[in-house]
Amino acid sequence: MDLRCLKFPGEVYTNELKVALESTFPRHIAPTLMSALNLHEVPPEMEHHDHGISRFYHPAEVRSGTTVFYLRFTNDGELFKRLVFRRRSPEGRGSLPMVMARQDEANPFGFSCWKQGDKGNPHYVSLAFPGKTGEFEPVFIRIFNGSDLFFKVEARQFGETLVVSSNPIDEPPELF
Repeated sequence: MDLRCLKFPGEVYTNELKVALESTFPRHIAPTLMSALNLHEVPPEMEHHDHGISRFYHPAEVRSGTTVFYLRFTNDGELFKRLVFRRRSPEGRGSLPMVMARQDEANPFGFSCWKQGDKGNPHYVSLAFPGKTGEFEPVFIRIFNGSDLFFKVEARQFGETLVVSSNPIDEPPELF
């Protein structure tokens, strides 16, 4: 197994759009490590403690169009999981314009929709996992790179793994 112990191991679109799985606990909760994998030996930069909370990032195995995150903790009832997407600028260029959309939401959101004064950050979009319905609602991404590129991102949990797939699509949804 080629496990990547990086904060953002998964690639949605080259190095310019990556994904991470983040778990957040109240600071007073000690997360219980899973025993199946030796996941307690992760670098310290995959943990962040601030303002009464602790954030942990999960290692992953990356395959073509798929990122398999290995969950580190067993006490799901006390944590909040989310997929965090990071837009990064390549050297010498500005950030690629990109937006996200979901079937059940009225407008595109994130990244290039961000305006000065908005909450959040134009380089990160966080989406709760599994979400309000108990299943992750697929998200569509539009990247303006000369010609438009479209991706569909889906995520499902299978036992102690979370599988995130990102695939280019030819027909853009009417969400954009």
